Amino acid sequence: MVDKVKLGALAIVTIVVIAGAVLAYTTLGSVTVEGTYYTETPRAIGVFGKIHNGKLREVCLIKVELAEPGMAMVELHETIVREGVHEMRKVEKLCIPPRGALELKPAGYHVMIMGSSENLKAITADKIVALKLVFDDGTQIEIKAKPAEQTEAHSHNHHS
Repeated sequence: MVDKVKLGALAIVTIVVIAGAVLAYTTLGSVTVEGTYYTETPRAIGVFGKIHNGKLREVCLIKVELAEPGMAMVELHETIVREGVHEMRKVEKLCIPPRGALELKPAGYHVMIMGSSENLKAITADKIVALKLVFDDGTQIEIKAKPAEQTEAHSHNHHS
């Protein structure tokens, strides 16, 4: 009888340890965003920064939402050079490797907000662009991007 109890307890402990290891493997670390800033034109706002993936698995940014939905269209973009001309195109997702990073920058990957000039002015009225980044693993991160001229990271990039 005692051996069955010990065996049962050992089985439960083993299951808990394995479940914990699986959970740790898939969720260890976190996804963070730093250095966010935006630039604007009369028809669009570009949002930039750096996404860090501290997890042991790839995570993909699959959606970006405005804090106030419906004000404008938000897409993930990449800039490509075709025959010497820079072109932007929509991408469905941006993947960040395990324990890696992805920089969102002009002439590279970025978030593009497009809409009427009135709506874009309303979005940037407080000098903050509030967004929610949604990842394929369920992670959601709210960010507040500042105008490019107010960020240290942006000014360093242009002075080096």
